[in-house]
Amino acid sequence: MARGTPLLLLHGFGASSAIWRPTMAALADRRCVAFDWPGFGARGGEPPCSDLAGFAAEALRQADAQGLARFDVLGHSMAGFIVQELLRAHPARVRRAVLYGAGLRIDPRRRFEPAERTIARLREDGVASCVRRVAAAWFARGEDDPHHALCAEDGARMSELAGIAAIEAMQRADFTGGLDGVTARVLVILGEHDHTHPPDAGLALRQAIPGASLCVLPGCGHAAHLEREDWFNAVVADFLDQP
Repeated sequence: MARGTPLLLLHGFGASSAIWRPTMAALADRRCVAFDWPGFGARGGEPPCSDLAGFAAEALRQADAQGLARFDVLGHSMAGFIVQELLRAHPARVRRAVLYGAGLRIDPRRRFEPAERTIARLREDGVASCVRRVAAAWFARGEDDPHHALCAEDGARMSELAGIAAIEAMQRADFTGGLDGVTARVLVILGEHDHTHPPDAGLALRQAIPGASLCVLPGCGHAAHLEREDWFNAVVADFLDQP
């Protein structure tokens, strides 16, 4: 029988639930639930969510389908914003939350390219080319990381409409000053070399949430759960198991 509170795993842009397979294997002693957002992965043909409220509602639909009245949640990258929306708008549903590769908002000065450029290249070059290029920015070693090819292949199942809708929704996200009422225990995890949300952005996110903790994993980029699975899984398991 699985122990602890069930864990909902939320993937980010240009990915699918498949990105969580190593994490779910490492946390096999607890009940983990991962799913694809509409327009991503196996659901690539479905109409996408258009805003954070829609993503949060989809997460709750998935939790309800699994009979989860209350759950822990781990959100990566864009899903970090979705978790913040759950914490803000649906606090009774979340026991503990891990905000991974996340910040209060997207700082356009730090993004590897303007969001408008990503959307333009998504339309011009196609999903597969766009995701392959974006995924290279996730890893400290870029395309030389052994996980890059699999991430690019997986992300290519995202539809163009879903990719554009997700980028636009996340560009509008800004939780500055909106999290001071959060009561759930929260852990912020970042890679030392994460370009989108570097350590100082993670510190700002931690400071915005009462009682939150911050862990910066050395030598990692935006995909620390693949770059250093051992560190990442140990930190997450310890956080979820703390009394």
